[in-house]
Order: sequence, then C-alpha cells, then structure tokens
Amino acid sequence: MITLFLNHFTSFAFAERRDLRNWNDPYRKIILAYLNEITDKSSRNYIPVEDRYAVVDLDGTVLTERPDYFHGFVSKKHLLKKLQKNPQLEKQEIYRAIRNQDEKYIRSHIKEWILKSFSGERLSFLHGFTMDLFENFRTSFKGKTYSSMFLLPSVELLELLRKKSFKVYIVTTAQQEIVRPLVHKYLKIPPVQVIGSMVAFKTDKNYNFIREEKFWQPISYDRGKVLRFRERTGKDPVFGFGNSTNDTQMLKYVNSSKYRSMVLVLHHDDPREVVYTKRKMLVEAKKRAWLIVKMKEAFKQVYGKLDFVKPHYETEEGSKAVSRKKKGGVRAIWWGVGGLLVLLVVIGGIVMIKKANRGNAPG
Repeated sequence: MITLFLNHFTSFAFAERRDLRNWNDPYRKIILAYLNEITDKSSRNYIPVEDRYAVVDLDGTVLTERPDYFHGFVSKKHLLKKLQKNPQLEKQEIYRAIRNQDEKYIRSHIKEWILKSFSGERLSFLHGFTMDLFENFRTSFKGKTYSSMFLLPSVELLELLRKKSFKVYIVTTAQQEIVRPLVHKYLKIPPVQVIGSMVAFKTDKNYNFIREEKFWQPISYDRGKVLRFRERTGKDPVFGFGNSTNDTQMLKYVNSSKYRSMVLVLHHDDPREVVYTKRKMLVEAKKRAWLIVKMKEAFKQVYGKLDFVKPHYETEEGSKAVSRKKKGGVRAIWWGVGGLLVLLVVIGGIVMIKKANRGNAPG
C-alpha cells in the first residue's frame, strides 16, 4: 500500500519536471508558463479544451530538412528508378535533370517532378516505398537515416501539447500522402491531423487509390496552409511552431486568435544539426515578438530515442477509456493515502503501548 502511494505521489510531484527535459531555460520556463496559464481554469487567459489547436510545421521544425526535404528526396528516388527501368524517359528534360542532379532546374520545375514521380502508382506502393527509404536509407548527414533525424525537443513539445489536451496538426508543404505514414508511426499523430500538399488520386474498380498528375487546390504553401487548416478543422489555432518564411502566414493566423496565443520560430544555429539562417523569417519573428528558439542554446540534445511518444486515443470511446483510467488512478491514490494513515495510526498506537508498558514496569 505504501509503495502504491509513493509511486503515485512521485509521479504527480515530478510530472512537470519530466516535461521538455531536453529544453534549456528560459525557453522551457516560458513555454511551461504559457501552457500552465491557458489550462488553468482560474486564469483569465484560460482556453477551453475544445479550442486548443496547435499548428506545427514538419520539415526543419520537427524533422531535419537537410541534406534534402524528405518528400522531395522520395520523389527524386522514384524518378531515378523509373528512368532505370525505361531509359527512353531521358528524352524528357526533367529526368535528365534528376539524373544529373541539376538542382537549379529541379527547383524551378518542382510541380512537374512531384507529379510525374508516382503518376499511375497505387497509394499502397507509395506508402511502402516511402517508409522503406525513411527507415533504411543512409543520408550524407552523419550516415543517419531520416527516421533518426526527428528533432527530439520538438517532439517533446508535441507530446506536452497533447498532454495539455491540444489537438496538434502537422501542417506542411510536403506531399501529404508521403508524410502521413511516417508521422503516424513515429509521432503517433493520426493521419487526419496531417495536412500537406495533396496530389489527386482516382480509384479503380477494386477501390485501389491510383495517383494522378494534378494537385488538389490550394497547395499547402504560405497562405495555403491557413486555408487548408481552416477547411479541415473549422477552427482557429492558438499555438504555432515553424522555421521558414513559408510558415509566416500560418503563424500570423495563430496570432489572430481571440485567445492568448503563442508562436515559436526555430533558428538553425547549431552545428549538431546544420547551421543555416532564414533571415526573412527571423526579421518577421523579431517584429512580431515571436519566441525565437535558438537551437544551440535551447536544445540540450538534438536527436534521440522517441520511446516516450505514446499513442493518443482517436475515438470518443478511447477518450472515455482514458477518463476511466484517470479516475481509477485517483481512487488508487486515495486508497494509498488512507492506507498510509491507517498504518501510521497503528504504528503510533504500538509505540504508545510500549511506552506505557515501560512506565508500568517494576523498578
């Protein structure tokens, strides 16, 4: 009984100490202060659970975007695979550019190579091809796989937001169906809460989804991120985290909330990752008093295991199960407290009896 009580008490007392453990102060204190304030019902800045929405960029914010954006890397790899199978494709300039790694041409024809890359392929194939590269391909960045390049402190922040009853949406320019499976597997964020640029699909007679050569509008870029989020949720976010000018409109949108909002901008000044600057974004962040997170001084550790990420219930029934579990935990604590009090009373009684017996003993 005592062990049960102590376990619950220790868990409660040190819960906040475990939050954002790879963040340094003052960043950690600032974030915790905000989240504690807006989740405190006695605070004038309290935000109801149903309005706690967060928008977080993926590339460069949660997942390292160097040496290449993962979704673009996947498309390039598949174009090369198609070229190997059919050398005649080299007549098309985009395939020659991919083969020759002509980044200038590729970037100026981004829509073309994204659309051609998986045209005619099944969605199931796309997911399988994506996850194989994500987990097994060794990049030029320290020989790491993409799956080992999640930014540990950023993932800790996502977990804390969800712990505080936020609905966290990954809002990215990356191809939605490329990043959905990896975000779901590693970050445990349901696919419906992953918003990216959507390439159209059609279905065959067996309802296999086949990719087409056209985008659904709007593309999840710049103001398109705002439009896609609003269309998906019907809500306005109150928390935002990004790293590039492409995120500016989304973060301004967060600031437009009727509630007290918070915006973080990640600055890549840390050689443990890759040092580079997005000056326009930093100027905008200073102008709007957004919290600039300087990775070098804010992050204790950049990469690490994500075994602390837990699945979050996605259904009403699941939420009820969590509620029952919490109630059971509270009851266990009270039973532990009661048991401890009874034990103290018994021990006290025994001590008093012994003293009384010693006092009555013959001298």
